[in-house]
Amino acid sequence: MAFLEWELVGPGDPFEELNESPRTRYSAGVLFPRSQEYDETEDGAPEEITADAEEPGDSCLTGDPAESPESSAEASPAVDSWVDHDSTVQLANACLPAAMGLSFIVEADARHLAISVQAATYTKAVDADCRPVWRRQPLEAPALEVDLRAQPFQRLDLTEHLKVDVISRVRQDHSRLVTVSLWNAHPPVGRQRPQVDTCFFQVGFEVTSPRLPFAFREYRLGHHRNHDEEDESLDLLYRNRRAFAIGHGCAADWGMVENG
Repeated sequence: MAFLEWELVGPGDPFEELNESPRTRYSAGVLFPRSQEYDETEDGAPEEITADAEEPGDSCLTGDPAESPESSAEASPAVDSWVDHDSTVQLANACLPAAMGLSFIVEADARHLAISVQAATYTKAVDADCRPVWRRQPLEAPALEVDLRAQPFQRLDLTEHLKVDVISRVRQDHSRLVTVSLWNAHPPVGRQRPQVDTCFFQVGFEVTSPRLPFAFREYRLGHHRNHDEEDESLDLLYRNRRAFAIGHGCAADWGMVENG
C-alpha cells in the first residue's frame, strides 16, 4: 500500500524536485481547477433545495423547524449556499475532479469540529544544468475549527484558491449529518488544459472532534423501505463491519484516537 500511494499520489520527498510535470507523474490525489461554471438547473436558474433532500435515506432528516430547538435557524439556509455545496459534490465526480468530500454523522452534543488539510503545489523552475524542474511546496495552514451550530452552511478560506465547505443538517434524533468538502477555487479553465500551478497535489484532510470524545456515530441513514431477506442476510454478514463515513471523490478512513 505504501508503494502504491508513493507511485500514484506521492510525494517522494516533502520538498521533492521532479524532472517531469507532476500532472504526468501523479494520477491520484489531485484537485484540478473547475472545467466550467455549473448551472444549477438546465435553464440556469437556481433550484430550490429543501433540508430533506441531501442523502439516500433522507427520511431520517428533518425539515420541520419544530423538530429541534436549533433548527429554526438551520432549516432554511440561503438557497445559493445549498446550491454551491451541491456543486462541490458534482466537482468531486468530474473526470478531472476539482473537489473531494466526506459525509458523516456526529452526536447531538458534538458542536465543534477541527479540520486539518494536507496539500501541496508545484512550481516550475530551472536547475543548475538549465533543465526544467518542478519543485514541491507543502501547504502550510493551521487546522480550522468549525462551530456546527453557527449556521448550517459555512465556507472557509484555507488559502486564496483552496476552500472548505461545511454543511450540517439536524436529524430527527438531533444528531447531525455533516458533509465537509475541499475544493479548488481557481477560475474555471473551460476546455483548456489545466496548468500545474493551478492544481493542488497530495490532497487530503482529517476531521476530528477536539472537545467531545467519541463524537462520531456509525453512518446509517434510515432503513430500506423494501427490506428483503437479502438485505437482512447482508446486515447479518457485515454486522461487525461498521462504517463511520462515506467519501465523495475520495476514500474515507477512520480509527480510534486519544480524544475520540
